[in-house]
Amino acid sequence: MTPAANMKAQQSQLRGGDSSRDAERRYKRLLEALAEGVVVHDASGAIVEFNHAALSILGLTADELTGVTPIDPRWNCVHVDGSPFPGEDHPAAKVMATHKSQADIVMGVNQPDGSFSWIRINAEPLFSEDNKSFDGVIVSFADINALKKAEVAIQERERLYRQMFKNTTAVNLLIDPADGRIVDASNAAKAFYGFEDDGLIGRTILDLNVNGSGEVRKHIIDVLEKGAASFDVQHRLANGSLRDIQIHAGLIELDERQFIHSTNFDVTDRKNYEQQLVDVNHALSSERQRLDEIIWGTNVGTWEWHVQIGDVRFNERWADIIGYRLEELGNTSIETWITYCHPDDLEQSNTRLERVFARQDEYYECECRMRHKDGHWVWVLDRGKVVEWDDAGKPLRMSGTHTDITPSKAVEEEIRRLAQTDQLTGLANRYQFNTMLSQIVQLNRRYKKNVVLMLLDLDYFKAVNDTYGHPMGDKLLIRVGEIIKTHSRGADVVARLGGDEFAIILPLIEKVTDAAIPASRIIEEISKPHIIDGQTIRVGASIGITTCHDGESNPELIYNDADRALYRAKECGRNKYCFHKTGVAESCEECDKLLCGDSLSSLIHEMAAKREA
Repeated sequence: MTPAANMKAQQSQLRGGDSSRDAERRYKRLLEALAEGVVVHDASGAIVEFNHAALSILGLTADELTGVTPIDPRWNCVHVDGSPFPGEDHPAAKVMATHKSQADIVMGVNQPDGSFSWIRINAEPLFSEDNKSFDGVIVSFADINALKKAEVAIQERERLYRQMFKNTTAVNLLIDPADGRIVDASNAAKAFYGFEDDGLIGRTILDLNVNGSGEVRKHIIDVLEKGAASFDVQHRLANGSLRDIQIHAGLIELDERQFIHSTNFDVTDRKNYEQQLVDVNHALSSERQRLDEIIWGTNVGTWEWHVQIGDVRFNERWADIIGYRLEELGNTSIETWITYCHPDDLEQSNTRLERVFARQDEYYECECRMRHKDGHWVWVLDRGKVVEWDDAGKPLRMSGTHTDITPSKAVEEEIRRLAQTDQLTGLANRYQFNTMLSQIVQLNRRYKKNVVLMLLDLDYFKAVNDTYGHPMGDKLLIRVGEIIKTHSRGADVVARLGGDEFAIILPLIEKVTDAAIPASRIIEEISKPHIIDGQTIRVGASIGITTCHDGESNPELIYNDADRALYRAKECGRNKYCFHKTGVAESCEECDKLLCGDSLSSLIHEMAAKREA
């Protein structure tokens, strides 16, 4: 019996009394409804059956795919590292050789039209029902470009994280390679590892590393031989807790002696989230495996929609995703979907369906929220395809699947939040600031309003770090962020750009001088004494203020103008704000008493009186 016949026979058995013709029709319908690609090799290795998704993902025609073997060069695939994927490594070829399953194999596909896709492959052996002899291989593969983008997003988040860490306080160790002894440590390192006074200095790196002397010796040798090395270790802090550390080490020379300079980054949280992403990907892979096995009856939510009359048939898993038993839903129709789908997602769903009905898209795919029986929202990946058209070219029947993707959505949202947030103050970071400034400039241009940008830099902040240490400086930065947030509007964007530099974006402002009141209040509050850990800290704040000059203003120009005004405020004695005026030297409240024809001090009092009235 051929693999295709074997599969059809199993379909018929699963459906009890169905006729072989009905079983084959359902098999064909379900096969074509899959958004994942499916191909079947016979015992010789030649492809004898496939679905349209396979053609689309591989970029081949039916004639090009029919009869192809796993070692055929037209696959034109690559490994994750970009190296060629030889035919003998193809999962189908390995199954033919071993008669054992191959799962979760990732490869890149170079399509004939020049496009490129990443896919995840599973391959299962097929055996004939009569004598259980090897009968072929069924291969299923899914487009995982979205997951690859998520990996790229994680890499970008890590790059931004490192850049942000470099611009603030680094955990630095100076190590004697002869015995691994720590001969010097930054204040941040002392605070991070938690040893009192100079208790970190004089210890060996082996006192921190929990993986033993063998690993420490190997890393030291790598640095000595290569001049620089990066590696991941696990360190124990003074309180006994374990942290995942990423180390970048380089060989330096001091006083004609060689030392290893080590910069250590705490990546425990990042690794936890990466592990969560791995776990979610594993769950999604299992879900895709069940979709591949839909031919024999799957546990993924499936639906069949009779478009013209509105009837929809769901399976038990579809109801289970939203917390119901199928019989609880009663007679189901398209209204059932509309009832449980989030209203905000219906428009997107309808738009994509219309594109399929107009034959602009071959497949329907949409991420939607569905209301669970318990009241919360469940994210589902909704996929489908029109499997029957009438003579007039209108859709008659459409089949598809629902996959629960709620866990991956939660991880994506957390990764997105971490990539946009300053980890010390909780404010927006420089990446989010740049994004929001560009968007707000476009918004203000549309509504013919001004956008005001204030850049703030602390005065004498370095003296705080030098006198009290970086941990005290970090606490002061947190307090400054709270002050700025308190004196900003809900619509304003408050960001920490790095070090002691902050920015406030004020959208939809009538006049740039309206920024005088929040600027003066922020300076007043920051200039007050701050009691932190029993110490009285005094700093000032200088602010540069600017706005878009005309319709041609761009974010870079606005930022540069505000930066020049900030520099002017520093020159004028610090602890004050300064406006940038087009075509004129920057001005502040002390060195330029006239602004737009009015006294600045009287203008501030007038604006304050109007607000109080």
